[in-house]
Amino acid sequence: MHIDGSLLGIIAGILTTLSYFPQVIKTWKTRSADDFSSAWIVVLCAGLTLWILYGIYIKDTIVMIFNMLGLIQLLIIAFVKFSTKNWPKNKIQRNK
Repeated sequence: MHIDGSLLGIIAGILTTLSYFPQVIKTWKTRSADDFSSAWIVVLCAGLTLWILYGIYIKDTIVMIFNMLGLIQLLIIAFVKFSTKNWPKNKIQRNK
């Protein structure tokens, strides 16, 4: 069976991007990202940015778009972690 490389990239990008979504929603609803390591956020942000630049360099729209979507989701988590310390926490219970 032959699978086109672009189709494989699209499927991988969709699955990877969707994997962030539940955590982003939970983080936004609970207004808490305390469990996320600051180092993890910074390193992943740098990695996603480099993937975007690489996608631009090789002119691969799939690489650019899905890494941009991942970066946007990560920036939402980073915003909650670094900018909402004084916000009241939501009443949603966090799983421990």
